Amino acid sequence: MDIRDILKLAGGPSRVAKAIGRKHNTVSSWRSVPAHHVFAVSELCGLTPEQIRPDIFTRWHCPSGTEVLPLPQG
Repeated sequence: MDIRDILKLAGGPSRVAKAIGRKHNTVSSWRSVPAHHVFAVSELCGLTPEQIRPDIFTRWHCPSGTEVLPLPQG
């Protein structure tokens, strides 16, 4: 999903910036949501982490339910 769409769903760059303790300009300059802010942005916009950053997160289906786990790096 495009960063502009994600930020719009989350209430705009100002709302995201306030929620994560950053400046509007910082959030506006993102090309993608930084990994360490994915869960906060996910809460704001209602998207899952894998919808925001599918290159980092994937959904695994487990017998006990569904978990979001990071992909192994390297």
